Formats: sequence, C-alpha cells, structure tokens
Amino acid sequence: MQTVLAVDDELSVRQAYRFILGRAYQVLVAENGEDALEVLNREHVDIILLDMVMPGMGGLDLLTEIQLREISAPVVVVTASQTTGLAEEALRRGAAEYFAKPFDVHQLELVVRRTLREAQTRRELMLLRQSALRGTDTLLGDSPAMRETLLAARAAMQADTPVLILGENGAGKRTLARAIHAGSPRADAPLITVPCSGVETTLVESELFGSECELNGRREGRIRAAGRGTVLLDEVGDLPHAAQTRLLRTLRDGAYSPVSSDKLIPVRSRILAATRQDLRERVRQRAFQEPLLELLGATTIAVPPLRRRREDIPVLVAHFLARYAPRAGAKTHSLSAEALAILSHYPWPGNVRELENIIERLVFVHGAHELITPGHLSDILPVQAKVELQIAAGNLP
Repeated sequence: MQTVLAVDDELSVRQAYRFILGRAYQVLVAENGEDALEVLNREHVDIILLDMVMPGMGGLDLLTEIQLREISAPVVVVTASQTTGLAEEALRRGAAEYFAKPFDVHQLELVVRRTLREAQTRRELMLLRQSALRGTDTLLGDSPAMRETLLAARAAMQADTPVLILGENGAGKRTLARAIHAGSPRADAPLITVPCSGVETTLVESELFGSECELNGRREGRIRAAGRGTVLLDEVGDLPHAAQTRLLRTLRDGAYSPVSSDKLIPVRSRILAATRQDLRERVRQRAFQEPLLELLGATTIAVPPLRRRREDIPVLVAHFLARYAPRAGAKTHSLSAEALAILSHYPWPGNVRELENIIERLVFVHGAHELITPGHLSDILPVQAKVELQIAAGNLP
C-alpha cells in the first residue's frame, strides 16, 4: 500500500485526509514542518500533501528542505484561495501540483492518484536510462514522444518476442535495439547486428543462417553466433525475397537450416528488426512478405524524429557540449537563447546524429567562445539551415 504524508496545522483537515484517503492508502499526518521532517526521517512516503501556511516552518521552507534532502516523493501543495501566489511559487520551485481549500473529495482522490501515477512513470524512465540506456545519446530527453517510446521499450525488455523498430535515419533505431537487449534477460549474451541493405541474397542468407557450402566455405552464421543473445536485422525492409522466406520459416518453426544443409538447428536467440521504410507500402509493392511483417511487427516501436520532440533539443545540446568541448579544449559551455531557438526551428532531416555533428563542429571551430550565438551558427549549419536561420532571426526576441 502506498503511503501519503499529509502536513497541515488544522486537526480537521488532517482527519479529513485520513477519512478520504485511508481506504486506499496508508496516511501519515504531521501538524507542522518540523514534525513532517521527523516523519520523513523514519518513514518512506510516496506522496506529500503540503499546506502552505503553517506556524513555524512554512510550506515553502519545508519544500526547500525536502529537495535538499533529495526526498523523491512528489509534493502536492494545498492552499487557501487567497494564497494561490504561494502555490504558484511552490510550483516554480518543483512542487508537482496544487489545489485549493476547501477541496472536493473526488478532486483530492484524482490529484493523488494522478500524481502517484506520473511519479511512477518518471521513476520507471529514470531506471530505464540508468540501466539499459546508459550512454545512449539519441534517446535522451523527456518529451511526450520520447517517454512513449521509452515506455514501449521497457515493455519490450520484459518480453521475448520479435520487435520491429521504425524510424528515420539518425533517429536512434540501433540505439533503441541496444537498449532493449541491455535491459532484457539476454543482456549477458551478445547483440549481433546483420546489415540487410545492399547485400546479395546468397551472402545475406549465409551471413544470417550460416553455410555448409564446400565451394564458398563454411560459415557459422550470426543467429548461431548470438547464442541466447539478440540478433538485430538492420534495414530489414531491404532483405532479399529469398532471405525473407527463410527468415519467415525460421520464425514460424523456431529452427533453421544453414545454406546447403538439411539439418535443423534450434533458434536460441531473439530477433529484433529495424527499418526506415514503410513496410506496409513495401508489402503493397510486393517487395516485402506480409506474413513476415506480421511476425516481426507484433510488437512495433517508433523512434520519433527530432522535429517531433523539439523540447529535447536543449538537453541534447548540453549533453553533446559536455562531451565534445573537453576533447577540443574548448571554453564553450552553452548556447544563447537565440541560438537554441534557431536550432529548435530547424527541421533536422538527419535527426539527433545531425545535431551531434553540428555541436561537434561548433566546439572545434568556435571553441574559444564561452557562449555560442547565432553568428557562430551561420558558418556551421548546412545551406537549408541557413535559410531557416535567416527566417527565424527576424522573429527572435
């Protein structure tokens, strides 16, 4: 059962919290900030309901102390209608939400339930990044589109079925595949990537399934080499038709035969596939087999392009600056608001990979400057971006 700490100097309010929330949660109460800190010292709590106006340590001071102690429980501030200014200040300082007294029973239950659910989602995403996504630059960010992708990846980690990963070039498909593998029970076994684009049919088949052909030599094959690990079929939309047929049979039967062999070998590895293409359109063009798409795409995850998660750009910029400035011996530590606004207007056809390249070039060319301004961008951005810069510059504050 989750635990609620309700901090209020009015006995009737504390009793109301216990009565309303006590059926669904364990409710702890404190009548002032000092008592609340004592409770927090000895108890784990999942959410804090905090009155703003109390004798002694007030709500804002207690909120500051909670943050200094790095207590992870979200804080919902409760205030009288005439003190909403305090509540707004609390939100600026990191409170999750606020509502006014006298509160409606259903409103209180809704706010607590929603805040706990959002806090749980944030914790899951944080754990996901700390474990499976460590060092995976393209997946940084907290935009709604990125959260949706990461939560889908977390679910895929717990499963053991094929996953189809969709996304544009540079968006992070391979990175997401590495994350899914790293967070799965197969993480201690290899992740092996098989490129499917621009490879002859016989070559990709022997590469994937192995070969017993005496003429061209024996080959183990990537599926067997992966053991109980993961095989990533990169740009699976370009897989030749004959190889698609062999892969379809392998997924259906759970076993495969090497090229030029009749012996069956059980599949121990998990199959992930990634593509930039619209496979439904490829099916309509008779370039991709629909039954194979159904098997590979039972779980499908789309990695959003950078233009659909522009709010992540400042985080990515800061990350790449921290990476490349020390390597270049650069003084650069940030971009001006105007420069960030220009980067946010640009459509990023090359996605995060293009952004990383731009930031790397910026620190090597203009590393003598602590702050990057629009003028520094003009000789670094591609021609298309320079047009965007000229358009956006007139609209910048």
